[in-house]
Amino acid sequence: MAGERQRHSGKGVQASCQLTHSPRVLEVSSTEILIHLFPGGSYSSEFKRRVSQTLETINQRPLAHPKPPGRRVRFRLAHRSELDLKVQIET
Repeated sequence: MAGERQRHSGKGVQASCQLTHSPRVLEVSSTEILIHLFPGGSYSSEFKRRVSQTLETINQRPLAHPKPPGRRVRFRLAHRSELDLKVQIET
């Protein structure tokens, strides 16, 4: 019916808020900043699929980082098992 609000459990809203505060890794190149989001906790495969679709929709927009101008910004949902951290220290 028109005007009728769809009810949602608070779980989806709470999960999306947790995602915006999740740990992330930035992969920076001269043309792009790719933001890998690592959500805490466990989510259903359906929720992960929807989040990935939403991020892909956002990535279709021409998002650019202001400093330095021209670098494209993209987001992706990552998994902790993908994380391989390497640090290079120049002296």
